Amino acid sequence: MRTLQLQSTESNKLLEGFISNIPFGMAVIDLSGKLKISNELFSEYLGLAVHATSHENAHLLPLVEDIPEFFEILDQCLNQSRDPFHLESLIIGDGYYNINGRLISDGYLITVEDISKQKEMEANSIQAILEGQEIEQRRIGREIHDGIGPVLSYIKLTLESFIDELHKQNPQVQTQVLDNISESIDSITTHLRMLSHNLVPRLLDEFGLNAAFENLVYRMNESKKAGISFYTNMKKETRLDHDLELNLFRCGQELLTNALKYAKAETILVQLILHKESVVLMVEDDGEGFSKENLLPENFGIGLINIDTRVRMLAGEFILDSVTNKGTVASIEIPL
Repeated sequence: MRTLQLQSTESNKLLEGFISNIPFGMAVIDLSGKLKISNELFSEYLGLAVHATSHENAHLLPLVEDIPEFFEILDQCLNQSRDPFHLESLIIGDGYYNINGRLISDGYLITVEDISKQKEMEANSIQAILEGQEIEQRRIGREIHDGIGPVLSYIKLTLESFIDELHKQNPQVQTQVLDNISESIDSITTHLRMLSHNLVPRLLDEFGLNAAFENLVYRMNESKKAGISFYTNMKKETRLDHDLELNLFRCGQELLTNALKYAKAETILVQLILHKESVVLMVEDDGEGFSKENLLPENFGIGLINIDTRVRMLAGEFILDSVTNKGTVASIEIPL
């Protein structure tokens, strides 16, 4: 495509040089959608460069059919005179781009900004935060397991010994209060063990996702709040990248907790499916579901935001499909 479609005057040459050297993609189309002015970055960012000079005075709309969001909003501009528009963090090929457009005299000015490096920096920052959180969770888990756990075990053993002595001295002694204390200690110990396992997923580290999810579902079923089942086509010995395993497990934890705590589901199905080029985690429940507004990423709570962040960091896709009073299906797909 020619960089500039204007008469060869001195001023036009200056304008052509300016447009060719600005650090972002730029184009002007007329109200029918024909390209009138563009630079090389505009073609490069939108993947049009391969079409070479055949775009001279060509309609832009057919050239961007492979970019659905841009195609749709450009179609609205040309047919409904929409103005202005802004598409943020649009994925085109392997990059991220912001596309802006505004109405000018007899046409539209469109700019395309490459924000891939910014996104990469954000992803690195997010990964550092998540890694910091994981280190702190593991530290707390070890403190619970190695510090509080043994103390509670000692109290439990001492109390049991004391109760036995009371029975030997006088079988008629009422020990119900002490028995209640013993049961309370058992309950606290059980909850701390569960918390420790959640904070430090040792099964995940040692045996992988299959074993970790089987154990997670087993422990959550002990609450008897819902019937949870787990299906996977992964072999027990199959191992994936450590970061992938950890983030998928954390996402599964959060989705299961949400289904139990907020959705009030009676049945929950967890599926972990390994494909040739991706791995899919699905959590389906028959709970209260979400309203349409709450399915929008900008309305996510902190738990869903964390899931969305982890999935984006792994270049995956997180989809929520829900109907009020009919349940929710959460799907995560991560490329391998």
